[in-house]
Amino acid sequence: MFDIDPVVKDGLEAIASAQQKAGNFISLSSLKQADFADAIPYSTTFFTSAILACLAAAVNNERYHSMIDPIRTRATTFLLKEKSNDWSFNYWARNTKEYKTTPYPDDLDDTFSALVALMQYNRALIDGEALAAIITMLTSVEAQEGGPYRTWLIAAPTGSWSDVDLVVNSTVGYFLSLADIRLPNIKTLIDDALSNNALRSPYYPSSAHALYFISRFYKNCGSDDTIQKATNSVLRFRKDHAAEMTPLENALTTTSLINLGAIEEVADSDVEKLSISMMEEKWKPYAFCIDPSREGTVSYAGASSLTAAACIEMLMLYENATTREKPDSKNKGESENDKDDRLHKKIIILAKRAIRHTNISPPLNAVITQKIDAVTDRRITLVAHEFKRALGARGATIRQKTIDQLALGNLCGWIAYAIYDDILDDEGGVFLLPAANFFLRALAHVYEKENSATPGYTRIFSYIMNIIDSANAWEQEHCRLPDDAKNRLPEKLPRFGIYDDLANRSIGHAMGPLAELLAAGYEAGSKEHQSVLALFRHYLVARQLHDDAHDWVQDLLRGRVNSVGAIVIEKFQNDNPCRVRENIVDALPNMQEIFWKEIVDVAVVLIDRHIAAARAARKAFIAIHDANFLEEALTALESSARKTLAERDDTLLFLAHYHPGRHPMTPS
Repeated sequence: MFDIDPVVKDGLEAIASAQQKAGNFISLSSLKQADFADAIPYSTTFFTSAILACLAAAVNNERYHSMIDPIRTRATTFLLKEKSNDWSFNYWARNTKEYKTTPYPDDLDDTFSALVALMQYNRALIDGEALAAIITMLTSVEAQEGGPYRTWLIAAPTGSWSDVDLVVNSTVGYFLSLADIRLPNIKTLIDDALSNNALRSPYYPSSAHALYFISRFYKNCGSDDTIQKATNSVLRFRKDHAAEMTPLENALTTTSLINLGAIEEVADSDVEKLSISMMEEKWKPYAFCIDPSREGTVSYAGASSLTAAACIEMLMLYENATTREKPDSKNKGESENDKDDRLHKKIIILAKRAIRHTNISPPLNAVITQKIDAVTDRRITLVAHEFKRALGARGATIRQKTIDQLALGNLCGWIAYAIYDDILDDEGGVFLLPAANFFLRALAHVYEKENSATPGYTRIFSYIMNIIDSANAWEQEHCRLPDDAKNRLPEKLPRFGIYDDLANRSIGHAMGPLAELLAAGYEAGSKEHQSVLALFRHYLVARQLHDDAHDWVQDLLRGRVNSVGAIVIEKFQNDNPCRVRENIVDALPNMQEIFWKEIVDVAVVLIDRHIAAARAARKAFIAIHDANFLEEALTALESSARKTLAERDDTLLFLAHYHPGRHPMTPS
């Protein structure tokens, strides 16, 4: 990659010199898209928000901190002064004459552009109280429940003031994704626009701008199919408009391709040529959005500072992407990450190869291949290899072919039971039952075949499968609400005891390592065998408690009481004896408050207890050479539990300040 330093530094100098004392940036309003010679200046929040958001791409690069930090801090200070009490923003800076002479209502485009930039600057700025106000604002302008949303913050909009805009909703959706919130209705709006090639907004000059904002949303929320469609749309725009595309549009579409993961479509020479030409043009302004009309003529808004910021965003994202794609050539040895990636791909290839030796129909073959390709989590394919390494000298005695087969078995078992879980949880997927059965047979075949070399594999297979089947049977009997009362709290709650059984539905993860112990010379039932089983049990319990703490509401609405939901319901029923059989939807607000005020601490204590027990079990197995086996997963659970506690205070603030019935323009 070419040396980007001179371009980035020149761009940052241009941005710093253009920043006003208050921290904002002046934009220019022109009657021509690519000629701003006769433009007039405006002071808006939008350009400050857009520049601040672009510069977020450089925050992890220490080379530019001394230049970029003052710019971002001052821009953030300006935006925080511009927000209303309801966290809404206006296009105009509120102290300008245009705010009085050419007034516009506050709107979602400017509001969420600012919120994205503030969230990227410091997530703590959007605390629970702020998020409550923001969600209240959204519910007041939803076109339907759960979105999408109308652009203008007007209590009773009519005509063009009631529009539902593609770009605006893309920015809303992107902000919500940064706050770990996903709204399917927004994704549907964007997906449909993409499928129908309706990629325009009345607030932006071209579909290049729309695709830029869509790519940010899809970066967090897109599916493989929609990301590919968006990529094709960007490439089509670049081809169809190659002759008249402005440098800013060129930069925005290049950034879009990077956001969409299509780095192979971005040529180093093109990025170099574009960025250097933008710098040599002294960061010439180009149309970024539509400005208020002048004498009936459409006006376009642009700024040299925005041009520079868009170029810097493109360069930083490109550098990050190419660094990931092309490891340092000086390091000729294969890194652990590269090795793991190679092993993962090897197991995927083995799985596909196994299909070729079976006599299954082409449609089933296609479904099975799709399921194999969808597995990207290397913890599924690599646990057998990692445990072999953990066994040190003993692990070295196990044939690599055996390890590969056990890894293949874990992949097949995981896919099979992922499908079975969906079916058992009434989440669809019945049509995938033949595929699940195929993968389960493949798992059984692995253990039957390896049993000839190391007797005892089939006993381990039967032992683990019996545990899984018993756990599924117990859950079906005790954790499901009756069909005729799925909308009411249960009179009798499941008893999870000390939670050890929570691991049983997923205990198949331990099957490969237990088989490896046999191959390494440790007998079934030995203390080593028990230690490894305990390690996996406690890890899986901690993971299930973590998942249940996040999913208890959704599970309950689907007619299932999970381990954390049972604690919440019991507390609610004890506190409200007259509401024991309450309608679930009616009881949820009170139960959610109980969860965040009282139960979340209990859940985190339980998670921590089982993480500690997992580490103790690992330590008890002195033959484990690698003391960090499963440590990455345990540490991730620990970190997530801490994050949940940190979110508790924000959530309580949210619950205290969320007023769904009040329009944001209405005084409290």
